[in-house]
Amino acid sequence: METNTTETPVCPDPHLYAYTVYRTDRRTKTGWRVLEEYEMQFQDEQDAEQHARYVSATGCRVEYRKYWVLKHGFLSPHKPFWEKWNVPHYCSAASETYWST
Repeated sequence: METNTTETPVCPDPHLYAYTVYRTDRRTKTGWRVLEEYEMQFQDEQDAEQHARYVSATGCRVEYRKYWVLKHGFLSPHKPFWEKWNVPHYCSAASETYWST
């Protein structure tokens, strides 16, 4: 759990989780195919785990994660900022490729 200090910005929505639901598919290399991706709000992580167990009881695999991730900027002064979990590396201000042209 991240602690908020004067340097750390406040999370935009700390109760937002991202869910990815997979189903088995032998045509893929991993054996799983993405069935659905969605965001849900929960009061705490236990509620999120309970929902994941409910969905996985249908025979699907579920991964959940916090929607917002704390990152640190690549260039000085390395100020922390919140970013969505699925931002590509080259589009993130925390990567060198974002700043190079």
